[in-house]
Amino acid sequence: MRLLLLGFGLLICHWAIAQTQVVFPYNRQVFQRDNLNQATISVLGNTSNKADKIQVSLVPVHQNQGKLVDWILLDDHPIAGVFQGKVLVTGGWYRLKVRAYQGNRLIDSTELSRVGVGENFLIAGQSNAGGTFRKPVEIGAQDDRVNCANFFAQFTADNPSITHRFIGTYSQAFPFDTFNQMGSFATIGPTGLSLHYWPAVGDSLVKKYNVPVCFINTGWGGSSIRNWAESSRAVPSINPWVPELFYQLGFPYKNLTRSLEIYGQKMGFRAILWHQGETDAQFKMPANTYKNYLVEIIKASRKDANFDIPWIVAQASRGGGCTDSTAILSAEIRSIQKFVTSDSSGLKQVFEGPNTDVIEVPRNPDAPYYTCVHFSPAAFGDLAVAWTASIDAAIKKGINYMKFDPLPNIAAFCGPQNSIVLKKLNTKYTKGVWYNAQGQSIGSIFDNISLGSGVYSAVLNDSLGREFSIPALQITNLNPPPAPSIKALSDTLFCANASVSLQAIEGKVSYIWNTGSLEPSITVNNTGVFRVKTVDELACVSEFSKAITTQNYPLPATPAISVMSPYYLSTGLRVLGLDYVWYLNGVKLPATNTSFNLHVKSSGTYQIRASTSYPKGPTCLSPLSNEIIYQLPGGNGLVTYPNPVSGELVVQSQFDLLGSTYHMYSLDGREVLKGVIDDSIEFKINVSSLNSGTYKFVILSPSLETLQKTIVIDNH
Repeated sequence: MRLLLLGFGLLICHWAIAQTQVVFPYNRQVFQRDNLNQATISVLGNTSNKADKIQVSLVPVHQNQGKLVDWILLDDHPIAGVFQGKVLVTGGWYRLKVRAYQGNRLIDSTELSRVGVGENFLIAGQSNAGGTFRKPVEIGAQDDRVNCANFFAQFTADNPSITHRFIGTYSQAFPFDTFNQMGSFATIGPTGLSLHYWPAVGDSLVKKYNVPVCFINTGWGGSSIRNWAESSRAVPSINPWVPELFYQLGFPYKNLTRSLEIYGQKMGFRAILWHQGETDAQFKMPANTYKNYLVEIIKASRKDANFDIPWIVAQASRGGGCTDSTAILSAEIRSIQKFVTSDSSGLKQVFEGPNTDVIEVPRNPDAPYYTCVHFSPAAFGDLAVAWTASIDAAIKKGINYMKFDPLPNIAAFCGPQNSIVLKKLNTKYTKGVWYNAQGQSIGSIFDNISLGSGVYSAVLNDSLGREFSIPALQITNLNPPPAPSIKALSDTLFCANASVSLQAIEGKVSYIWNTGSLEPSITVNNTGVFRVKTVDELACVSEFSKAITTQNYPLPATPAISVMSPYYLSTGLRVLGLDYVWYLNGVKLPATNTSFNLHVKSSGTYQIRASTSYPKGPTCLSPLSNEIIYQLPGGNGLVTYPNPVSGELVVQSQFDLLGSTYHMYSLDGREVLKGVIDDSIEFKINVSSLNSGTYKFVILSPSLETLQKTIVIDNH
């Protein structure tokens, strides 16, 4: 929580100007390289919520200062305006470039001017580690790749520089956005008083390894090793020079463990560089006491780092007089400083640093900067050579390094009404809280949290209570997927005994119909208006699709059939607007048979459906009627009745007689009546004018054999 509110105003202002920005890493941040000269770094940032692809490139700042990482995919699915990913980078000094795409269209880009993979060191000890009283202009590093965290957390009287960020004496709110080139006006935070000889060491290391370096300085002038050990236990510790004064509880060790916490977990360290012993030589601390304290501090640092962080321990004890004869030296303390680097100490990953007691003899007496104890600029070159040699020897012996932690993956999904829900984090950390832009807690990292668009950050803690922060991010609304469309697999105008399958297309993961169905398709058998939404992999819901309308049309009533006459079946009365479909033995008869009466031409089982055609709609058929098992009458396919007949003779036939001629002959062969048949169903002949008797009735048709029948006429 101590870091959350720092710089929020600037960040929010920046978000108002640019959509795409990198929030991690920070400019000039250096990641500790591994033993293959590589590091897999986390990249986190904000972009437009329209972006669906983020690419990254790392370009060496100057030729031969690294290995190009050409444009590669970093994130193929930015969520809620947040992109993230990891990149394997070779040791070097880079411009980190990011570009955002929507489809194949470039929509935005940004870059960090400096990001490095190289060597990080944590400095600890007393004034020849932390620096002397600050001079108006320090000797800065020549190489752009030498870096420090440019802030200050100690006494401003000892470092009056106005170019660093002063966070308050004893403050533990170490910032992560103050990395600077170690120029003449920089401060090596948190407690570097002056740059001292560290710019020269940085230039030497950069030249040797061709990678950037970064220093964090926790040195504390005049401190005894006892002060470091006691403060690691959080017990009061007396100032060795002013016995009536006590150090602030927990200091100076708090700065070291806080640096391991804040910088070690996000950038890593190669080693702790320890330069201390002058005070304890002055006060003639017994060697064994010094050893116990030094071992205690090393072990405490490793417990607090949750890792056996390497130490490189200088042999340092020179103080006191301004001539070699008056100087105070302690071979015993130097022997202990060397002993802890040996196998017999029982400590692993502790390496021999330079013997600085032999550098610059005698020391410069110029007060208040050097006072015969502190190194002057005349010694800086020798110190750079000595420290570089010791670091290089440790690397050749297999020195390990403190690895940095990757950023946890930040995910979100849609809640009700497409609200934003931050997904609980999957992380090794045991505690954690999300905060809004006002620094108010909004919930645990282990819960799904509903929130609105805004700026959010998180502070995580591991089982040791160590803090790991997620930088402030602009969380924006998730984009719902485009609305799907509906495809009808058949006609949407259908009869009551039919249906249509409606299929959702162009959707995402799942669907929601206005009927409540969640299936990709639905079967509809009623009149209605239908729409569908799609749900994507983040549970975001689209708008409804364009509507599709269905119309269900009623079926006509089922007709009933009966035998009307020897060669005809009928439904009875004709119903206006209906046609009919006849079936013989289950097979539909030709479309010419659409009347409510059927001229039957063969024996079999007959049924019928009523048919109605709706304007701009379907043609609907009734259910099948009752069955009629029909048997053709015997004979030649001609039936006349009544017989005997008086008045009117009814003629029916198995055949279609329309257009045929009929003839009536007397027994003596005279034609007494003739005409043309003008009805294919039933034809009536008036015979009332004929005398009673027996006649021969003949039908002549071009397509049929002659049909004849004997008729008895009784007109009495």
